[in-house]
Amino acid sequence: MSIVQTQVHHVFMDYCKFMVGNGSLTSFWVDNWIGDYPIKTAFPRLYLLSFSKSALVADMGRWSNGIWLWSLQWLRPLFHFEQEQLSLLSSLLESKPIFCRKMDKKIWTLNNDSLFSVKSCSKMLG
Repeated sequence: MSIVQTQVHHVFMDYCKFMVGNGSLTSFWVDNWIGDYPIKTAFPRLYLLSFSKSALVADMGRWSNGIWLWSLQWLRPLFHFEQEQLSLLSSLLESKPIFCRKMDKKIWTLNNDSLFSVKSCSKMLG
């Protein structure tokens, strides 16, 4: 990848957010879909301990009687301070509903209409 391509990629990923519907197109750890940063950035220790680093949002839980239940798996039992991080993550996850009948979509945060434009991207590249 050239330097310009790398810069464009970073700008795109920094200002692209995912609106999760059923979670089938959004990476749980890597994509920015909840909060201000990807979960792997906000909770790096939990990411390192995750059994499913490449999982989609849809892979990290299941539906039970119309309710989404999160089911995160770890490589080992979590220490107390990691449990505290998991509690914070769980609160964040509970605040974000999952919709089984909607598809995920990307939104561009630099435009009011949420659509990507070359003009807005080039402004960020300076």
